[in-house]
Amino acid sequence: MKEALEKVRQAEQANLDKNQQMLADIAQYKQEKEEKLTRLRQEQQTQRNQMMTNLQQKYQESLQQQQAELAKELSLEKQEFERMYQKNKVAVLEQIIEGVKQANGSE
Repeated sequence: MKEALEKVRQAEQANLDKNQQMLADIAQYKQEKEEKLTRLRQEQQTQRNQMMTNLQQKYQESLQQQQAELAKELSLEKQEFERMYQKNKVAVLEQIIEGVKQANGSE
């Protein structure tokens, strides 16, 4: 009988030991999964930040290109305006002079 009780006690102790080991394994598993989740979240945040940086850079480059194109267009329009002004300036002055001559000559 003593032997049977001793075997029962040993079996109960073995069960307690296994339970504690399982609890420790579960805690370790949980810790590993939480660490993996944290790593994944950090990686995703890093990827989002990189994507935002890339988008900002792309839009900045596009904006600079548009600004350069507009500046070039403005310069061409100024040149065209100046050319037209110079071309018409002489004709307008001649018309004014002719008008003055006619007005003075008719007096």
